[in-house]
Amino acid sequence: MIRRGMNAPQPLTLEDRLRIACASWCAANDAKPGRLGRLAINDGGFFTRLENNPGASTTTTTLTRFAEFLADPANWPDGLVAEEAQALAHVVGVSGQAGARAEGRAKEVSPRSPSGPGAALRADGSAAA
Repeated sequence: MIRRGMNAPQPLTLEDRLRIACASWCAANDAKPGRLGRLAINDGGFFTRLENNPGASTTTTTLTRFAEFLADPANWPDGLVAEEAQALAHVVGVSGQAGARAEGRAKEVSPRSPSGPGAALRADGSAAA
């Protein structure tokens, strides 16, 4: 049986993972968190509010938008995405294919299945041929 003592390390919150990925991006791009906030979610004061409000949290939509931005090699020098950003994207559920779809790079995404996710639908909701 594994005992977890009072000194056991606590798992990182999603906000902590975002802060860590932000610090990596800022170091790699010689930028401040406000710049990342403006570029990723059009909110330059996001990280200031997050830091100034202990216990503050964010929405899953905002986390997903940051994860998509940070997981995109185009947003990193030499296209090398930091491990911290990859970890955030993984935990949030953002994949390379999701990023490719979000950026409109359809040829980087596998072909659509006629009945699977992303299949074309008619106005009545039935699958198109």
